[in-house]
Amino acid sequence: MCTVAKEGNIKDVFVNPSEYTSASEAEQALQIGSQNPFGATPTPKWGLELSTEGANFKYAGEVYGGSDTELITNDVLKVLRIFPLQP
Repeated sequence: MCTVAKEGNIKDVFVNPSEYTSASEAEQALQIGSQNPFGATPTPKWGLELSTEGANFKYAGEVYGGSDTELITNDVLKVLRIFPLQP
C-alpha cells in the first residue's frame, strides 16, 4: 500500500526520528513552515507520532539547511498519536 495524492500520484512521505514540542524548533530543524527554502508555508500546529514498522524508506539523510535527519517513504504509516505544537 502506498500514499497517494489527491491527483492520483504516489506521494512522498517525509518523517524524522525526533519529537518536537515547539513549532519554531521544528521549522528550523526541518526547514518547514516559515523556514521552507522553496517558499514559506503555514507554521505547523500539530505533531504526529507514527509507526514505521514495516516501512520501506527510499532515502535517509540530513535535512537540507536544517539540523535533523529526514527519511522518505511512499508507504502508509500508522498514526500512533497526534499532539498540539507550542508556538
